[in-house]
Amino acid sequence: MAAWATKLRFAAPVLLKQIQQRYPELSTVEKVTIRILQPMEDPRTTLPSITPPHLSVKNAQLLKELAETLDDAELRAALERLARHAEGEPGDPD
Repeated sequence: MAAWATKLRFAAPVLLKQIQQRYPELSTVEKVTIRILQPMEDPRTTLPSITPPHLSVKNAQLLKELAETLDDAELRAALERLARHAEGEPGDPD
């Protein structure tokens, strides 16, 4: 867009003369101003909306069962926290 605006600005004096010659009713026009509007959003270039991760109750249960088998307390606690994010679970942060 900016490149076209620059080309048109350079051509403005010639455009003005041609307008005045071709359209006598516009002979009082003294200046041609080139303005570029912000382009409308192109749906092909906009980012899709990000949906929050989904964790089913069944997968949450599998995580809980896996956590119960672990000796590593930190990993067990992390899996249990993750399991609490299941849809419909009490304590769901949503």
